[in-house]
Amino acid sequence: MPVAPTPITALPTPPQRSDSANFAARGDAFLTALPTFRTEVNNLGTNAYNNAVDANNAATTATSNATSAANSAASASASAQAATIAAGVSAWVSGSTYATGASVYSPINYLTYRRTSSSPGSSTTDPSQDATRWVGISGTVSSIALAGGTSGLTFSGSPVTTSGTITVGGLLSTANGGTNLSSFTANGAVYATSSSALTTGTLPVVAGGSGLSAATAYGVICGGTTATGNFQSVASVGTSGQVLTSNGAGALPTFQTAGGGAQDFITQQFGII
Repeated sequence: MPVAPTPITALPTPPQRSDSANFAARGDAFLTALPTFRTEVNNLGTNAYNNAVDANNAATTATSNATSAANSAASASASAQAATIAAGVSAWVSGSTYATGASVYSPINYLTYRRTSSSPGSSTTDPSQDATRWVGISGTVSSIALAGGTSGLTFSGSPVTTSGTITVGGLLSTANGGTNLSSFTANGAVYATSSSALTTGTLPVVAGGSGLSAATAYGVICGGTTATGNFQSVASVGTSGQVLTSNGAGALPTFQTAGGGAQDFITQQFGII
């Protein structure tokens, strides 16, 4: 059963150089929230992966069930024929004359047929190939065929009229509980691109992810260039004593040595020079 992902907690308002009164408090809150954010993103990826595994297992089970159904039908047909023969039905003999209503089994496919009133007299054509004189007895199976319909599955070797193998292929569609995928991106997530389609890869922001497959170690994660753009990782983690500084709209912040005004503010707040 697919499990709905837990929404990622929104990051607090980041600090701004223009807002010195709230810079320290917002900076602390923003940095404090990042470990939780990372955990939630990892949990979301695990959730997506587990759902993909469940979908793949469902597709495998459906394929197995289809094969089992075909085998069961073939077995039922064989059992029915065996029961009929055991009841006293004899093999058809070429050139013999059979009364209307007489039953025989075909030496070609071993299915049972009943003589009709058409074309009376003897015949050298096997009942399985003579629909004029013979009709299959109700309740027997002379042909087994499988069709995938809208499931996305295909079947080769169908129909089977005596014995044979039906091979299942294709991709189970999402409408029937499958993924419609033949492979997955390594370390990627499986997510919906619409109400009826799945894809695999790095989970984008619009699907609750970050759009990132890697980030700078210990680096700060920032929003993308648009509301749904991939998150961005600040390239440098700075050095001891540097502060995260805004470079204005449209640019990532960077770690810089604090200027005089900022340094006085930090000294007042934290006693750090």
